[in-house]
Amino acid sequence: MIIFNDNKDKFDMAAQYLKAVVDSGEYQLMDDYAELFAFGTKNCAESVFEIQHSNLFPSDWSWYEGNGIVQLCGIRGLCSDDQLYAPGWGFMPLTKDLNDHFLADDQYRRDAAIIDEAELASQLSSPTSCKSALDLSQVNAYDYEGFWQQKYANFRAYNGDNVNGGDPNLTKDPNTYSIRYADVLLMLAEALTRGTGSQSEAMTYIDMVRERAAGPGDNSGNFTTAQNLMTQQNWSLLDVIWYERRAELAGEGDRWFDLVRSGRATADLFGAEKGANFSQEKIYLPISYDETTVAKNITTYPDAGLFE
Repeated sequence: MIIFNDNKDKFDMAAQYLKAVVDSGEYQLMDDYAELFAFGTKNCAESVFEIQHSNLFPSDWSWYEGNGIVQLCGIRGLCSDDQLYAPGWGFMPLTKDLNDHFLADDQYRRDAAIIDEAELASQLSSPTSCKSALDLSQVNAYDYEGFWQQKYANFRAYNGDNVNGGDPNLTKDPNTYSIRYADVLLMLAEALTRGTGSQSEAMTYIDMVRERAAGPGDNSGNFTTAQNLMTQQNWSLLDVIWYERRAELAGEGDRWFDLVRSGRATADLFGAEKGANFSQEKIYLPISYDETTVAKNITTYPDAGLFE
């Protein structure tokens, strides 16, 4: 069991502010989870803080206006005849572990976040210029496990700017959610649970997210509640919250920070080779080239010996 050194006063304070967001009535969950990431969806009722992108100005490699993630993480080796997606560069493919994380009754969220080889093949029934829907010789075998992200899909319908000097691959304009209302509800549930709040109230907020996860038309009470999960899976309420955060926010960039702040970022997550130099006490993020040119002294880590 992981032992947290929680400051309950801090979590109670967080719960106070998160509850104020809920009580404001300014935000609500979208009825259809998949619509959050559909082509053209921007600044919906669930968006609390959203990074705005545009295809109207040149981005090139600076990506000042466009959302480069859609091309960066798009499907590498994809048949050019695919009518829905354009081929991408294939960075950061999703893992089998994430695919297997979703419970049997949670496939609607899975399908909104992940697409696999079989789904690509069924989507492209009769390729004309390709031997198959996906050319596996183009993917990076080191980290590819058969799954691609779908939340920020590289839709063919995007019209990147190639008029003003920008790279059309990097000036596609879907926005990026930084905080969604579902995230607020799950953060509030966590703050109540790790503070001195009511677990019953925490489960109410979790159930709001889980009810929507059942899919449009099914979110009318027929879903597995937080209490059901605790009984069926022999989970604690925190276990339910960790499950929900990974399932609800899959592919949105929250997982690593959730693991670190909750003490669950351990070497065994990375395997023997990648985790050999991992330390929960000293976690370093890569220093970008731009930062080293702006701040001349930020060129090495404070403890370079960690990587020897």
